[in-house]
Amino acid sequence: KKNIEIENELRMSLDLTLDDTYTEISTLDLNVFDVTTFSESFTIKPGVTYSFNDWVDATFYLSHKIYETQSTNKKNESAIGFDLKVYFESKSTN
Repeated sequence: KKNIEIENELRMSLDLTLDDTYTEISTLDLNVFDVTTFSESFTIKPGVTYSFNDWVDATFYLSHKIYETQSTNKKNESAIGFDLKVYFESKSTN
């Protein structure tokens, strides 16, 4: 009879990203600038990570992004994802 031990570590995360980028050029009036390009985006990404042991992690996440640029109207994107990380260890021969 062999017992297998599972550590059962659960982590929750929340990533928030806000990006507001633009380029301005000066006009004849030194106090007035024209915006030539811009990009605005907001992303929210909650996730849950389960650690099976020291060597294997699995993360399930949802992501929602709202963005707009000078050439596109405001758009929404949503995604569901799953990441599996397997860690390897190597022994040094030195």
